[in-house]
Amino acid sequence: METATQRCERIVSALEDLAAQEAAGVAQGDFAAVQALHERTAPLVEFLATAGSESLNAAGLRRRLVAIYELRHRSGEALAAAMARTRLELAQTQASQRRVARIAPAYGHQDFRAPHLHAVG
Repeated sequence: METATQRCERIVSALEDLAAQEAAGVAQGDFAAVQALHERTAPLVEFLATAGSESLNAAGLRRRLVAIYELRHRSGEALAAAMARTRLELAQTQASQRRVARIAPAYGHQDFRAPHLHAVG
């Protein structure tokens, strides 16, 4: 039978793997995969939060958890940068659409309507 310490070690190993997959997904721009990984990670983090510090200390897992946290923090920063780039691109696209809508009548397009863009995710 698995002890609490062994279970914590197994959970931390799984978190290390998920954090590495998350970093790879962020680097590749696979944001759907990153979202799925977040959903898989949440129950593991919740388990460790309730496991108690004695199990984490006994296995010497704190150092590994800090490394996981730092990797996920870097992934979060990369995601934030990607979101900022996407917002800027969207703003530029909308500005271009407004310019086209203003000049379209001069070229005989009286009923110009910009296509509706919807952000997903």
